[in-house]
Amino acid sequence: MGDWVCTRAQGAAACLEETLNRKLGVMVRLTFLEHDGKAHVVEAVEGETLMRAALDNNVPGIVGECGGELACATCHCYLDTALSEAIEPIGNDETAMLEGALDVTRESRLSCQVLISKRMEGATVRLPLSQT
Repeated sequence: MGDWVCTRAQGAAACLEETLNRKLGVMVRLTFLEHDGKAHVVEAVEGETLMRAALDNNVPGIVGECGGELACATCHCYLDTALSEAIEPIGNDETAMLEGALDVTRESRLSCQVLISKRMEGATVRLPLSQT
């Protein structure tokens, strides 16, 4: 797993939780699915963001130009409705940022804003064509 840095957008509590989970090794298995169907199965740390998990595991299509500061949409992804209902709802800032992204659907999220939890075990995160 690559180097990681807590971000301001993440907040102090989330950063502390991610640090503890990394030390304890609380891992969640996720699949990132490229638009062409190529799957990338990764082990991610509970409490980190989907963007960080993708970057740490060299998943193509998640760029994260702003480093997770909610200042771009280069980490755009799709989450199934069932998964979206099991996590923190989308916020106003994220919704506003998605307005400038391509291929936005009701399932669109910015992966830098989605914290990984045990409830996500086995989930699939799909990547839009515009992220290839």
